[in-house]
Amino acid sequence: MGLLGKLLLPILIGVFSFAIVIHFYWGESLQNDKKETTLLQEIRVLKTLEPSLIRSLLAGDLAALHSSLSHTHRIHKDRWKQLVLKNQDGIQVYPFKKTTLLANKNHISLSHQLLVDNENVGNIQLTIDVTQELQIEKKRIFNLELITLLLFSVVGLASAFWQNLVIRKPILRLEKAASQLANGDYKIQLPHEGNDEISNLTVAFNTMGEELWRTTLNLQALVQTSQASEVRISTVLNNIADGIITIDEAGVIESFTLAASKIFGYTEEEVKGKNIMLLMPEAYKKPHSEGLQRYIKDSNKTIIGNRVEVEGQRKNGDVFPLELSINEMKIGSQRLFSGIARDITKRKQAEKFKNEFVSTVSHELRTPLTSISGSLRLINGGVLGHIPPQVKDMLVVANNNTDRLLLLINDILDMQKIEAGNMAFTPRIMEVAPFIEQTIEINRDYAEQFSINLKIINNQQGIQINADSDRLMQVLCNLISNAVKFSPNGSTVELNSIAIDGHINISVTDHGTGIPSSFHDKIFEKFTQADSTNTRKTGSTGLGLSISKAIIEKHEGELGFSTEEGVGTCFWFKLPIVHHEEKGNIENKAQPVATTE
Repeated sequence: MGLLGKLLLPILIGVFSFAIVIHFYWGESLQNDKKETTLLQEIRVLKTLEPSLIRSLLAGDLAALHSSLSHTHRIHKDRWKQLVLKNQDGIQVYPFKKTTLLANKNHISLSHQLLVDNENVGNIQLTIDVTQELQIEKKRIFNLELITLLLFSVVGLASAFWQNLVIRKPILRLEKAASQLANGDYKIQLPHEGNDEISNLTVAFNTMGEELWRTTLNLQALVQTSQASEVRISTVLNNIADGIITIDEAGVIESFTLAASKIFGYTEEEVKGKNIMLLMPEAYKKPHSEGLQRYIKDSNKTIIGNRVEVEGQRKNGDVFPLELSINEMKIGSQRLFSGIARDITKRKQAEKFKNEFVSTVSHELRTPLTSISGSLRLINGGVLGHIPPQVKDMLVVANNNTDRLLLLINDILDMQKIEAGNMAFTPRIMEVAPFIEQTIEINRDYAEQFSINLKIINNQQGIQINADSDRLMQVLCNLISNAVKFSPNGSTVELNSIAIDGHINISVTDHGTGIPSSFHDKIFEKFTQADSTNTRKTGSTGLGLSISKAIIEKHEGELGFSTEEGVGTCFWFKLPIVHHEEKGNIENKAQPVATTE
């Protein structure tokens, strides 16, 4: 049913209900009223006859009585169907002959008593035919019903017209406008007058359209910006050398950049929706799956955010070295992992060539340099006879430079062994306190050359560690040597050892100029120094700290520093303490090992 039908339906129901009430209730009531009115009229007629009838009855003058009643009956013959008079004894005195009328619904009867001093002297029984009156009344009622229905119809039509004008048409306009709004026509504005509910709804609709228009413009601008940004990001991602791969928690590939396609040989369509293990050699598949599930379960962030070197597998089956950095991200409730992959095949080849070259050159240089150094010491010792002072000074300079060159070669060879994973370690149970004292004695003469005093502030006794004493002494000697080099003449270099949380912490503190803040991040890099002019002054190679850090980490320890410019620097390293219950197991397993990357 349409809106117009819904608006007219209550009016039609009202008119129909009113017509039923008029016809079945009001019409019947009016007819009954008409019957009562007719009866009252007839009673008044009988009352006019009452005096003469009483006199005739009391006098016994039946002739006069019959004459009067017959005359009156003839006058009202169309209405009076039967007139009967009985005396006080109930004997019918008019008419003399009894008659019987057929039952008729339009006949009504009345009984009127003739009273004298409240004493009944007779009773008149009158049967009246009201057919004519009822027909006239019915016609009048019909006309009244017709007029009422016409009146209500006019009112209903006027109401319908008014409802159509002020309700239906505005609602239809709103319906049409809503359809236009749904189709994207946000500029539509509807006319509104007055302050009723529909007018207020129209105002609200217009306001909504304006807001939608502004929101749409903003969204379009955002979409354009987003699309432009997406194009820029896509362009950038597809033009960087590193491949970017995104996977979900199940390891399924969700995105695969152009650079990744160049690295692995697959197109994005070939790998999208497949597991990341497609890009891994067989040896990496199981550890990857277990590691991913373990991370999802307990968020172990050993790999997340760090660069690691692994191996990848190209589409043609070739296995190649890969540098990988993995990061976690969340988009809504979805957990994703992005990997930045870099093909380091050429870098590895270059490193291998460099290491082989450095190793070859270093070994080739070390042998003659060792011979030269020995020869210079012999000559300087007077084996070949007396040496003039001038020549002796030159021999000392030559010998010192030879030693510096040998030190550089040894450091380079150590660094090359560490990077290649070939540095041998012979760990054993050793006590820390005597080791520190021995190292100080070895370096005391060197410190005295610079007027530096080596002093043990605290040397905790009874602490044992599992370490390669030669490599550990190499580290501690390097730290002491650096502290001496960068300390002012006459100052003290302090050594401490203290047990903290299952580790022994060994520190070397100087009172020099400190390390500039700009150099803190580079301190452990190869061939770097805070002051490059110091290399010639102190004979440093710039590899000592890098080698020391690698040695400590191979011992499952940590090397660090704290410094304050103008105050001094403290280098420290900590190593795990061997407890008494662990000592037997470690000694049984003790044997030389080579580090592996």
